[in-house]
Order: sequence, then structure tokens, then C-alpha cells
Amino acid sequence: MKLSLKNIESKTYNPTVYTRGLRYFKGNHVVSAKYKENEDSWRLEASVRGERTYGVSVLIDADGNIKDYHCQCAAYATFDGLCKHCVAALLYAYTALSQQGKLEGAIDSGFAKQFGYLMPKAPAPPAKTRSDSMAKSLLAAFLAKDEVQNDVLPGSVSLRPYINVSGFSSGISLTFTIGTDRQYVVKNVGELLMNIDNNSRISYGKGLTFRHSMEAFDEDSRRLLTFMKKWFYECRMAARSRYTYSSGSDRELYLSQDALEEFFTLFKDRTFTSYNNHNERTVFSEARPELVIDTEYKEDGALILKLKNYRDIYVGRTIYVLQITDENKNINNTISRYDSESSLIISPLLKALIMNKGSLTFAEEDIPAFCMTVLPEIKNIITINDRKDNLKNYLPEEMTAHLYLDAPENSLITGRALAEYGQDILDLLSGDYVSLPDENSAPAAAPAKPGT
Repeated sequence: MKLSLKNIESKTYNPTVYTRGLRYFKGNHVVSAKYKENEDSWRLEASVRGERTYGVSVLIDADGNIKDYHCQCAAYATFDGLCKHCVAALLYAYTALSQQGKLEGAIDSGFAKQFGYLMPKAPAPPAKTRSDSMAKSLLAAFLAKDEVQNDVLPGSVSLRPYINVSGFSSGISLTFTIGTDRQYVVKNVGELLMNIDNNSRISYGKGLTFRHSMEAFDEDSRRLLTFMKKWFYECRMAARSRYTYSSGSDRELYLSQDALEEFFTLFKDRTFTSYNNHNERTVFSEARPELVIDTEYKEDGALILKLKNYRDIYVGRTIYVLQITDENKNINNTISRYDSESSLIISPLLKALIMNKGSLTFAEEDIPAFCMTVLPEIKNIITINDRKDNLKNYLPEEMTAHLYLDAPENSLITGRALAEYGQDILDLLSGDYVSLPDENSAPAAAPAKPGT
């Protein structure tokens, strides 16, 4: 069996990825590893712990060349080269097999440097003269002046957001790519914003190295970055409450309630794609959502309310609804919202339905209370699909108001206000039940005092 650090480094996507893989190896992120030998090659299969545990498989030929590799992480599908999980697994294999004496050839000096193997020490070279502090300051000033010129044209870098609507009832998160011609995954949102604040020169790969400044980005990206800077820390705190034990993935920006409100307003009617599925498109729409609650009745008269798409509702101070259509493998998502007043009214009902997995059961004796309190509030906001039309039997009668006025004298007006509920007529002034007066007769009313 053969393998060398040089082969591992040459196959890695870039030095930064190699360093991260080395850090994973030293941090004991390799959970397990096994080796399968063939006549002209051998295969490494390992599990590496990252954001989750990823499966890694690497094929090495008889000369120690890496011929094929695979990882379950997103970077494997995005970049051409070993990801940090593959690097960590290979370094683990290199260490273990070297210690067991199963790798052909001596341990190279690079291995000794990185992993602390004892190697014969050469005599220390004589101390060299170093630049003094003033000389270094002078060089630093001129280097900074020379580096003002950016590697990209102003306005040529784009930052693209991708929307994740899985687990929509818990909220919405964003991931990002960055680039000019080719897009690269933004692996740490916080670092990106810090690099812009510090005007740092950062490399994402062979195709993208530039000094981070707002001027380097196009207009849409600057608008997005301004939004991200404003809400980043609040969003991270919101993510902690969502994920309980962490603030979520570094590459993910989970939108707090207030941030989602502003994002919706800024980017309404714009279409976004999903990072994991470019056939999935999402648009924010100002059209009012159309929620439908179905009714069912049990043999004992109990009422069941059912909301089929309860997983596609996010209840914050504003209520958002996700509508999904799937046509010929193209998934189209529309996110719409209720206004704040409607959200306040229907929020208790929707929260109860979501917590109870989309259904609520009312005993027959509780249906009148539901119809007198809840139903009148929500019926003009949410459609109640009452197939048997039973609920109307529990609703109070619609009131018809009657107002009778008369002027028996020039300076005197009398009046009578009646409320009609089905067969009952209530005099609103006296509180007595009465009969409707004959239309041809004068109204019976106590005369009001002049000036009242």
C-alpha cells in the first residue's frame, strides 16, 4: 500500500481546504475508517463528523495516486478536488497505516512536520539579520498603498441568495454563493461580512480572489449585503432558539421574524432558486393567502377541524403561507402573508392546529361556543369548508336593525331602535321584547325633551 502527503495535497481543492482537513484530523473528526486491498489498488472508506456525519470513499492505485473519491457533503458536488472530509480521512489513514508499518517507503518530512514524528535534527543555521520594526512599517505602508487596486472590476461580483423552505413552519433560511463568472459557496456568512468590514483580500479558488468592499459588488448584491449586515446578529440569536444547542450552520442565515418582514418587502415578486434543487423556485407574493379548513363530524356529533397544509404555515407576528405546485419535476413555491390585523385574529387558531398536527376536535356541547366566539372572528379570513353545512345551525341569528323616527311637533323628534333576531324583537332602549309596529301606524315612543 502506498500513499504520500504530496498526493493528498495535490488532489485537494485548495490549500485552505487542506488546512481545514488537517484541523478536522487533529480534532478527531474521523469517526471510523477501514481499508480494502485489491491487486492493483486499495480503497479507504471512512465516516467523518462535520455539520453531520459524512461517508467518504477514496480509491488509491498501486503507486499511491488518488484515482477516485466521493463524499456526501455539498462541497464534493460543487468543487473539483478533495473536500476537507476526504482530506481528514486520508490523513487519518496515512497516520494509522504508517504507525502499523503497512505503507511502503519512509515517512516523509512533511508528515514529520505536521504530525510531530521524531526526525534527526540538522544543525541549526546561523541566525539571519531581520528587518527592524521601522523598516517593516515602511514596507507595510507601501504594500497597503499598492494593494488598493482590486482584482475585480467595481460592481462585477454578485452575491446570490438561495431560499430553504424545508421545515417552513419553523421559519426560512438563506444560503449564498459568490462570484463573477463562476459562483462559489459562501461557507461562513459571518466571515463574509467581517471581510467586507475589514476590506480583506480573500481567495475562494482559482477563479475568484478579490478585495472585499461594497463597491466590488453589483447593485442587487449591495442591497442584499446591507440587509445582511443589519440583521445578522439578531438572526444568529433567533437561530439559537430554533436549533437549541447551536446557532445553526455557518453558511446558513436563519431569518428572524423582523428580518423576514423586511426581506419579504425588499424582494417581493423576485424569484429565488433552491441551492440543492435548481428546478425548485420560490417567489414572495403580496397576494392574500388562501387557507381552507375542512370539517368532519363523528357519529356522536363531535366536530373535527382539519388543516391539510399545516406544515406550510409559519406563525410569527405575521403569518406566512407556503403554497407548493409540482409540475414536470419543476417545483414552484409561492410565499404569501396575511396583514398584521388578520394575523393577530387567526394566530391562536393556527397555532393550536399546528401544535396538534393539523386537527382539532370539539365535543358536540362545545360546538355552540366555537360558533359564537371563534367562527365569527375567522370566517372572513379563512375559508371553512363545511360540507354538511351543519355549523349554521349553531350560529346566532343575524340581527336586523330597525330605526323609527317621528316629529310629532315642530321642535320635537321621537325615535325607537329595535333589533330583530329571527322571531324575537328587542327594544334597545327599554330592553323589552316587543312586536314590530305596523308600518302605517305612528311609532310608540316616549317623547324626548327638546334639545336632547
